[in-house]
Amino acid sequence: RTFVVGAESPEESRIIDDFNAKIRAGGYRPDLSSASARHDTDEAKERSLSGHSEKKAVAVALSMTSQTSQNEPISITKNLRVCNDCHAAMAVASKVFCKEIHLRDRSRWHIFKDGV
Repeated sequence: RTFVVGAESPEESRIIDDFNAKIRAGGYRPDLSSASARHDTDEAKERSLSGHSEKKAVAVALSMTSQTSQNEPISITKNLRVCNDCHAAMAVASKVFCKEIHLRDRSRWHIFKDGV
């Protein structure tokens, strides 16, 4: 499945919002310096960061995880470098959801487990 920044279905929006709320409750704080310079307010920067494709992909994957696949890691491939904000978000998500996350960007693998 492919995820891009931008429009999503109402169901995906709910899943992504729930994911973002849970990682915030787990200690994640957006790294606004990772947002595009074209956003002029902190609110716009946070909104932009919350819609990054890897966050969408992990949120949807978590919503589809069945009991039989509970111990299997989530594996995401991305065609761009992972920004600092997404790196921090994935670390927190791995702890909050007790799920190993493998994130492949254009140059390396990032493995997140137990918040690290």
